[in-house]
Amino acid sequence: MMGNIDEKLGDRIQLLRRRLKKNQAELAADAEISERGLQAIEIGKSKDPGISTVAKIANALGVSIDDLYSGETAPRIVAAEKADLIIDIISMLPKLHQEELGSIHRQVKGFAIDADTAPAAPSPHVSSHSKSK
Repeated sequence: MMGNIDEKLGDRIQLLRRRLKKNQAELAADAEISERGLQAIEIGKSKDPGISTVAKIANALGVSIDDLYSGETAPRIVAAEKADLIIDIISMLPKLHQEELGSIHRQVKGFAIDADTAPAAPSPHVSSHSKSK
């Protein structure tokens, strides 16, 4: 049974690491653990990585320890990726013409992000008619 928990933990760490586009060496360095230790955790060979090691990995991945064990990280990462996309779009808005703004508005209408799991976007400097809620 414990091996199953270790394998799931390793799978989650690997999934999050790949979503952050980091290799094992980069994540190990960020978490201040050995690359060999991270490899063992990811493949489920580490019988008990220890709470301090798991905490370092969670911190380097930007999630909680509970998230790593519960598997609740995916929705938060998706929301963060959407937030990054929205921030990129907002930064381009002042450079667009009115018809392009209308097209973007129609395309993203109804696109929502849970405010509890996504970082806040900076306020755009857009004309007042496009700020309606």
